[in-house]
Amino acid sequence: MCKILVIDDAKDNLTVFSILFKMIKIEHGFEYELFLLNPDEQNSIEEYVLKIEPDIIFLDIKLPKKSGIEIFDALRILGYEKPIIAQTASVTKTEVDVYKEIFNDGIVEKPVDDKKIISILSKHGFWEKENVK
Repeated sequence: MCKILVIDDAKDNLTVFSILFKMIKIEHGFEYELFLLNPDEQNSIEEYVLKIEPDIIFLDIKLPKKSGIEIFDALRILGYEKPIIAQTASVTKTEVDVYKEIFNDGIVEKPVDDKKIISILSKHGFWEKENVK
């Protein structure tokens, strides 16, 4: 079972992830959790991650107060070593290149779709190749 955490401040983006993960879960039994980040909770997100210990995180880059990059750095300093995937609506080549250097586990450009999610899960060993349609 793969525990997936999505951290985003936009409810619509979490809805898209929820629909995609439900489609995957129906066939393959993935466990997932969606975390809607609001500005009042942002300071405790690192504690939350360490408490629930997800196998993989999809982390929005542009968040209020702290950026996804700051959260990424804090999690690495705290010893979280599992994959952290950047999710971004910024798709200029310069921005994507910068994010690729930081988030070497992967980047998902919005809007996300099932093929992008499956590709990331496969890359990190959470999806067997024969399951990909």
